[in-house]
Amino acid sequence: MERMEGLLPDVIANAQAPRSTVREGFMSLLVYLPATFGTRFSPHLPKIIAPILSGLSDSEDYVREAAMRAGRMIVTNYSNKAIDLLLPELERGMFDPGWRIRQSSITLVGELLFKVSGISGKAEIEDDEEGVETVMAESSRKVLIDILGVERRDRILSALYLARQDAVGVVRQSSIHIWKALVHNTPRTVREILPELITQIITLLSNPEPDQNETAARTVAELCRKSGEKIFGEIISSLRVKANSTDPRTREGVCLMLCELMESTTDSQREDHEDAVITMVRVSLVDDEANVRAGAAKAFDILQEQVGVKAIDQTIPTLLEALRQPGQSSGTALQALREVMNVRASTVFPVLIPTLTASPMTVFNARALASLVTVAGNALSRRLSVILNALVKELEKQSKDQESELKTALEEALHALLESISDAEGLNTLMLLLLDWAKHDYVDRRVSACNILASFCEVTEMDHSLYRVDWVRQLVSLLDDSQVAVHTAAWKAFDSFVKSVPKDELEPLVVPLRRTIESTGTLGSYVPGFSLPKGVSPAVPIIIAGLTTGSNEQRENAAFAIGDLVERTEESAIKPFVVPFTGPLIRVATQATTYPPGVKVAILTALSTMLQKIPIFVKPFFPQLQRTFVKGASDPSSLAVRAKAAQALGILMKNQPRVDPVVTELITGVKNNEDVIAASLVQALAYVVKSADSNIGDKAREACVELVTDAFRDAHEEPFMQAAASLFAALSSHPDLLKPIVESHLVAGTPASVLASHCIVSILSPDEDGEYQETTLFHSLDVVPKISGKVQESIGNEKPSISRPAREAKELLKFYES
Repeated sequence: MERMEGLLPDVIANAQAPRSTVREGFMSLLVYLPATFGTRFSPHLPKIIAPILSGLSDSEDYVREAAMRAGRMIVTNYSNKAIDLLLPELERGMFDPGWRIRQSSITLVGELLFKVSGISGKAEIEDDEEGVETVMAESSRKVLIDILGVERRDRILSALYLARQDAVGVVRQSSIHIWKALVHNTPRTVREILPELITQIITLLSNPEPDQNETAARTVAELCRKSGEKIFGEIISSLRVKANSTDPRTREGVCLMLCELMESTTDSQREDHEDAVITMVRVSLVDDEANVRAGAAKAFDILQEQVGVKAIDQTIPTLLEALRQPGQSSGTALQALREVMNVRASTVFPVLIPTLTASPMTVFNARALASLVTVAGNALSRRLSVILNALVKELEKQSKDQESELKTALEEALHALLESISDAEGLNTLMLLLLDWAKHDYVDRRVSACNILASFCEVTEMDHSLYRVDWVRQLVSLLDDSQVAVHTAAWKAFDSFVKSVPKDELEPLVVPLRRTIESTGTLGSYVPGFSLPKGVSPAVPIIIAGLTTGSNEQRENAAFAIGDLVERTEESAIKPFVVPFTGPLIRVATQATTYPPGVKVAILTALSTMLQKIPIFVKPFFPQLQRTFVKGASDPSSLAVRAKAAQALGILMKNQPRVDPVVTELITGVKNNEDVIAASLVQALAYVVKSADSNIGDKAREACVELVTDAFRDAHEEPFMQAAASLFAALSSHPDLLKPIVESHLVAGTPASVLASHCIVSILSPDEDGEYQETTLFHSLDVVPKISGKVQESIGNEKPSISRPAREAKELLKFYES
């Protein structure tokens, strides 16, 4: 015996060894050691129970079989002790997550009960005989009570009754066989064990194991199906008691059992107990424990399906009343409503709205709204306008400069509301409402629309691409609002809006942006929103995206948009964006890619506008701009491009101290190109001379005069002649240099020529502002009468290219003669 006691710890340890063969060998020892030592082994039985039970769930069949033999050995040889030692462990094993342990535990429980009670495990009782009272049935009942006691008997039979609905087939079969052998009158036995059975059902329903939940649910369904209205009343009575338990798991299980009862009973079965069920659910909804409230919400959902509006009428008003009360009860009621909304928002939410949005809104109601909208789901969309209107009206009453608890609560509710919008219907409702408010006559409402959009863009993950163009138009227009609060809020909204748009989706916004900017503001005035600090910044990503990666139409509109912004923005506000705009403009203009003339003209227009409005900020780019404009002036693809480049070059040279190299380069270009290109270069030269005359050296100026002189001698097309005439007019501040040309070609008696007619028109024409010169070149040289005679001669010329400009010159002379 001493030797066995010394080895027993090793035997027990090896019965749970990592290697399955070792486990099997030592488990077999546990089969024979008790039989070998008989009663002397009794003190050691508690030590071997745990390894045997562990072996019952082993992954290897032969280990499980050895453990089962060991268990049967204890049942056979130590049945009385097994009731106290083994049975409690087997009871727990009957609800173990592992089905093998459940099966083994049920089998051993059956064998143990058969052994100690003398009941035959081979008995077969037909279902239709279950209700028959027999001597045998009464005898079995008495034996079980005598051996186990009423409490343990009820516990064992309840577990067996539940196991009859186990998810695993072999477990069900084992328990059904044992139940039939032990119980000969199922209805009577169920009524006797009902309190314990309900306790175990509640325990299983509140268990996190899904299999256990299903077992309990099927058992409830069988009870309702076979036991009728009387037992249903007993179940409800028992649940009412347990609903007041101090154990939250029990209270949760009560709610879950109510769910199963509602789904498994008929209207007639429930009819007399509906009020009791509703009361239990209502009380559980305001439980302190979240799990209990969640279970009650599920019960309420099913109750509302089965009972209808009665469930709402007897539950929600009570919760709303609790919501109005100060203290902890209001918070608990709010949590209850959240749970109910989680499962039945479409029915409950509309009932809550009038109370929560009533004016004046309290801090608690605002916070309640913030909490409930997050679980409203699709039900929120249909009530969005009502809630948003209520929140905005309350917010607009609050002080703009002072924070308050109510203001903070309202803002949190609004934030939660916007974050909870999750479907297309809700998005559409919000967008249309805000777009309407953005045009509202009331200043605060326009501000609210902008602020709400800004918040929505910051919190939402929804795709609002359908509304982007509308918002670009609306927000840019609001930047011109005379109210500081409005255009400031519009800027913030525009900034948040653009940041919410993925970078690869910005290009489609370029065209509507440019067209809106173009129609915003009045000539000669600045748009106040653009002139805010960083006022232009929201438009920058859209414009740069369009300019660098957009289609040709988008590139063109992006370039025009830059010019439009420069014209409408104060210098100090546009300064930070000069480099981000100018660099890409030059890069696109000088890329090897061939862009349509429209894109090039738009870029040159934007650069010209920048040179006119903010030349000092563009100064670092003057060298690149000069090269770009000179190249553009000889662009063979388009006259419009050449004309715009020529004009831009003239504007640039106004701010350049060294002009002669450009003059020389242009004259060389004239000589080396055909008339079509040469005409544009001469026009560019005219702009340069007119803009930067004071910075041109004598030699360069003389070269220009020589170019005009040569034009009288050489044959050229009319566009070239018109450009040469413009150059002649640009040089008119130097009459001494032009006197030889005037005397040789422009006075009466000289040969008629196209260039002569155009030169006279160019000198007499008003400037860009429509102003006529008081003293022209012809007045300075005192040749006005001779010029008039020349005009008269040219009018009679048979060539339209000579007579047409001459007639125009005659009309212009009338101004000077008057």
